[in-house]
Amino acid sequence: MEENTLVSMSGVSSGYGRVQVLRDVNLELHKGDFMAVVGPNGGGKTTLFRTILGLIEPSAGTIEVMGGPPSKGCRKIGYVPQSGTFDRKYPASAEDVVMMGLRPRQGILPSGRDLRESAERAMERTGVTEFRDQRIGDLSGGQLQRAFIARALASEPEMLMLDEPTASLDPEMRAGVCSILSEVLSEGMTVMMITHDLEGIEDRADRIIRVNRTVREVSRGDIHAMECGGGLL
Repeated sequence: MEENTLVSMSGVSSGYGRVQVLRDVNLELHKGDFMAVVGPNGGGKTTLFRTILGLIEPSAGTIEVMGGPPSKGCRKIGYVPQSGTFDRKYPASAEDVVMMGLRPRQGILPSGRDLRESAERAMERTGVTEFRDQRIGDLSGGQLQRAFIARALASEPEMLMLDEPTASLDPEMRAGVCSILSEVLSEGMTVMMITHDLEGIEDRADRIIRVNRTVREVSRGDIHAMECGGGLL
C-alpha cells in the first residue's frame, strides 16, 4: 500500500450475515482526494462506509485503511452519519455533541486542555460556537448537521467521511454545509461523501464512484447521462 493511499480494497465482498450487499469491490482512495459516492437506495453505499470504518467484517477480499486493518485505521477518520440516526430527544447541547467526537490520537490521550482547544477550533470553523449551548432538539437541520461535522473534526482526523450531509436541508442550509466542505478541502483534507445531490459539489469532486452491489468509477459524462435517463439513483 503506497504512502499516499489511505484506503485500499481488493476483491472485497461484505454484507450482513448471509446477505451479501457488496461484491468484488476494488477501490483506492488517495490522500487529498474528494470522492463523491452515488448510487441507488439499497445499493450498498452505507455498507461500503461501514466496511471501511471496520463496523462490518468483509466476507472476502482484503482491505487496508491508513496502512492497517480498518479497526485501527478508523481512529484517524472523522465520520458524519445520516442526521436521522440521531435521537433529537437526547438531553444534550450542540457543544456536547461536538465533545463526543474527542478521542485519543495515535493511541495517546491528549490533555484536557488540548481536547478543549480542539473542540473549540472545530466549533469555530463550522459556525457552531454561536449556538453551542442550545439543546439539539431546538436546532434546525442545518445547525444539527454543522454540529455533526464539528464532532467529526474535533479529533483532527486525516480523513472525513460523510453520509448524505445535505439530505433534507433547504438550499440555504445546504450551501452552508457545502461552504464548510470547501474549507476543509482547501486545507487538503481527504473527503469521501455519499450524496444523492451532486449540485454544488460535482465540480469540486476529484472522483465520482457509483455503488450498486459493486463499485465503479464514473465520469461526469456518465453522471449526466444517468441523470437524463433517471438512472443516477
